[in-house]
Amino acid sequence: AEVKVGDQVATVDVTGTVTLQLRLGRLKVQATAPKFEPLDLWVEILADTDAVALTMKRLPPPAEIVVTLADGTPMKFRWIPAGVFQAGSPPEEHGRQRNDLPRAKTEIAKGFYLAETETTQRQHRVLTGRNPSTSRALGDDTRPVEQVAWRDLMGAGAAIERLNETLRKLGLPYQ
Repeated sequence: AEVKVGDQVATVDVTGTVTLQLRLGRLKVQATAPKFEPLDLWVEILADTDAVALTMKRLPPPAEIVVTLADGTPMKFRWIPAGVFQAGSPPEEHGRQRNDLPRAKTEIAKGFYLAETETTQRQHRVLTGRNPSTSRALGDDTRPVEQVAWRDLMGAGAAIERLNETLRKLGLPYQ
């Protein structure tokens, strides 16, 4: 973060601390940092003031992002926020099946990005180098990929890591 008080500008160190010589009286403090709302406030500096604690509010992640894969194919992701919700099916739900799971309190401890749609055959091919789908004869590689084996995903480790690295470079949470 960068803090500006009057004509003094300083950069916050890794501990979150900045040291400035301040005069007594009412001073305008401004602070900016990536991923945080700008701070703009007045602070009263008294003779016995040793420190002033400033708290900046973190901006929420974008609701959706688009990552462009190596061949230019887009992949859209949506933000799934942390929170608590009821998962499963209530007993009185119309159309409930015998194998539906009962209602249970479920918690997402940490928000993350999730692909908006199923992975397409094209996206899977770009990420893994192959398309295992039996429906590829239809000539439409924008259809969801199917026939994916666990070993296919294990072989895609490097490609998935490249995708995660792209999200990290954007400064976004990922999973």
